[in-house]
Amino acid sequence: MFGVPLGFAALVYELLWFRQLGLIFGNTVHAAATVLTAFMIGLAWGADLARKWVGRVRNPLRLFGAVEAGIGLYALAVPTALSR
Repeated sequence: MFGVPLGFAALVYELLWFRQLGLIFGNTVHAAATVLTAFMIGLAWGADLARKWVGRVRNPLRLFGAVEAGIGLYALAVPTALSR
């Protein structure tokens, strides 16, 4: 149920960050490599944290909402950080 909208949102974030890094690096392989590397490292760290904490969570839906809210705040902060 949540997979398709969240996957689409992740793809939109990735494309927007690529565009913004393209303004910094130029539309080069460096911008694409930076975005792809950050995305893959985020997936790996998230999977590692989930593996360690998933057994202790009492309300997984609340945790999911908190994680999504954090991702949304991060997505709002990135353009400001990249503009400086």
